[in-house]
Formats: sequence, C-alpha cells, structure tokens
Amino acid sequence: MKNVFLSLMFAACPGIFFSLNAQGYKIPEKVVVITKQNVNVRQAPQASSTVLEKASSGAMYEFVSQQGSWYEVKDVKTGNTAFISTTVGRVSAGNQIARTDKGLVESNDCPQFVYQRQENIPGGERRTSYGFYQKQTKDVVYAIVSQTTASTTGRMFTSEFYYKGKQMGWYLFFDEVVDMDGVVQNKLETPTVVFANGTQGVIIDGITYKKTSNEF
Repeated sequence: MKNVFLSLMFAACPGIFFSLNAQGYKIPEKVVVITKQNVNVRQAPQASSTVLEKASSGAMYEFVSQQGSWYEVKDVKTGNTAFISTTVGRVSAGNQIARTDKGLVESNDCPQFVYQRQENIPGGERRTSYGFYQKQTKDVVYAIVSQTTASTTGRMFTSEFYYKGKQMGWYLFFDEVVDMDGVVQNKLETPTVVFANGTQGVIIDGITYKKTSNEF
C-alpha cells in the first residue's frame, strides 16, 4: 500500500510553550550499547540461559561488570540484572552516548518533530507516532502517541493517548497514562523506555522509530 496515510496530525496542539529545566538525574559512567538487531538479553552468563527480552541495535543498558565473554548489565525498565554477549554489544563511556536531554524533548506540547513506525497488519497498515515534550515541572516529560490504522478498503481510524514519565538524561521512562491536561488516569502495566538513536531517531521498547517533521 502506498500513500494510504494522510498528513500526520496531533489533535491537541494549542501551541503553548514552556521553559525547559532538568538536572535531577545522573548519567552512568559506562553503558553497554547494543550493536546488532534482535539480541538476546539473558538471565545468566551462558548461551543456554533464559532469554529475558530482545534488544535492538542502539538500545542501552547500564554496565555493571564483565564476566568473560558476557556483560553484566542493569535493565533500566525493570531494575534487574541481566547478561549480554560481548559479541553483540560494546561498552561506551556515559559522556559519549546519545542523550535524551539534548534536543529530543521539546518545549512545545505540539512537537515539531515526531518519531514514526509503519507496519503491515492483516488487512492494512498501521502508523504509530510519538512526540515528546516537557512542561514546567523539573524532569517530568510527556509523550503524545498517535496511532492510525488504514485498511485496504480505504477506511482509516486514529487513536491518540498520552504518557507521563521522567527525563533520565540517557533515556526517557514513562509509567503513567494521563489525559490531555496531564492528569494521571492509571499506571502503565509495563513501563515504556525511550533511547535516543542518533540521527536515526529513537528506540522505543526495543523498536526503532524514525524521526520526521510533524505536519499540522
């Protein structure tokens, strides 16, 4: 399918600007950066160990130690320790990694840039877009998420929702669902973690989203 989607538009865009302020977090001295796609993150430092999750290239974990051919890491989503093979990741100094506090989060609740992923689904296509912004509260960030589904028959359906979370400097951590005014509605069953991925965009829960201009 081509040209199925109309111009992306976030419904709630009053164009209100806020001043950014942040410093209530600490960047780790070392992180492990995933260098390949679909990497196994394991429970123990051995190839037969249980796979806890899959990681995409560019995803990052806090470095704990190296045990032979395995990195011991801390998963920022769960806080648990895990292991990654040294063949699929590299250790990087914390001051050299892509940061989420360097231009990713905007001061406008109708973001100029969004991060998109388009996928084929049975009977059509789905486009998911994230925009990130910050209000006046220190280190509190918001995500506006728009999901549009287009069927092969030409029908379209769009849903929009909002997350609230924290700016951690090297990742964004979202754990609450809020309304348009930022009032908490409920907790996310599984937190959403966002890593900056250089000029390519971001990695959200292990999936790459491409940076693009928000059309509104």
